[in-house]
Amino acid sequence: ALHKPRGYVTTRSDEKGHMRAFVVVTALLLPVAARADLVAPAPPASATTPTTPASSPSSASAASAITGAPTARAPKLNATLCGCASSRFLARGNVVVDGDSTLSAWLHAGAQIGAFTRDAASALTPTTLPTTMVREPANAAEGDGGDALVHVAGAGVGKGFLGVTKAREHMPRDVVGVDVAAAADGVVDDARAPVLDALWLAAPEQRERPVCGAWSTMRTTFSAREGSVAAEGFIVRDIDTNVTRLVDARHVGAFGLGEVPACHHGFPVSTSPQTLEVVPVSARGVRGAPWVLRHDGRGLVDVIRVSSPPDADADLIASPFPEPGQVQHSYSWASVGGVWTLSALFGLLCGVVGYLLWRFKRRRLKDVRCASCNAAIPVDVLDEKTDGFFCPACGKAGVWKGRRRVDVDVTQL
Repeated sequence: ALHKPRGYVTTRSDEKGHMRAFVVVTALLLPVAARADLVAPAPPASATTPTTPASSPSSASAASAITGAPTARAPKLNATLCGCASSRFLARGNVVVDGDSTLSAWLHAGAQIGAFTRDAASALTPTTLPTTMVREPANAAEGDGGDALVHVAGAGVGKGFLGVTKAREHMPRDVVGVDVAAAADGVVDDARAPVLDALWLAAPEQRERPVCGAWSTMRTTFSAREGSVAAEGFIVRDIDTNVTRLVDARHVGAFGLGEVPACHHGFPVSTSPQTLEVVPVSARGVRGAPWVLRHDGRGLVDVIRVSSPPDADADLIASPFPEPGQVQHSYSWASVGGVWTLSALFGLLCGVVGYLLWRFKRRRLKDVRCASCNAAIPVDVLDEKTDGFFCPACGKAGVWKGRRRVDVDVTQL
């Protein structure tokens, strides 16, 4: 209650003023009380009470719950947006397969090859075809479900379609028409091995893309010999640990040798020193000559070339890693000798042309005998400006040459 002095008379306006003061004081005190109820005071520090590190997940979750800050989420990986290499056939159109000619395909992440036929509604339905499939090479660590290069051969006579189906799917994503025929005499499929003149590996590095994740990789490039079959993949083996992976050539061109999380494909590049054996593989699974290189795992020094095939281009592999956009020329002793030979021929040609120009453009000088002193006077018979002059020896006799008659008989001058 408010103390009122003696003789003080309370009016309605005074009561209203007291009510306003009470409302204002209450409004100022309520937020403080509310905040005191939400945030409890910190307990006193005690030697027997364990404390949670600030970096632990529980403390981070508690801080997020109190402050309302959003928790960090791992990026969502997407193989399609990342551009990962997918399973596919290495041929298009209608293909004839028999005991010698084969159809090759790349299979990733447990994909399989199935036989199909078209029904009356032109829909593909599963069926059987007289074919045999060989996985080459098979990764022992992953079994038959791992990435593999598969070639299909004929084992009878039939006709239909072959399609690549992913795991837990029944409809094929890549389809080719096949005509399975009996083995024909004289038909031999191209079973040559890819031949490389040079192969380079860059130092290990870290890469990251939002939909691909972060991965360790080594940029790879190679130079195929003219007339060689294409290298569809590379067998990469860690000589120290004997870990072997088959890497698609498209993956190598886009991401390097490293294993990309979104693709579930590639070779695990370690941060420790590794000695890698890289072998090119053709569509038929035929392996080429091995290349052995070693890196330090941290990318501080260049990759060391341990061994190369005996028929490799020595001058080409001695050059540094080719940078994109810069043309890499192959220099050898033969090419250097060719340059010197062309230079000598060009110099000889220039000398012949110069001599001919000098021979045909030089003045035709003939000696004319002076009628007075019988001295020999050289006269340019092709010079139209040479007309009448006196003998430079005695100065007595005059010599005249007509303008029209160029080839002058000197005895008549």
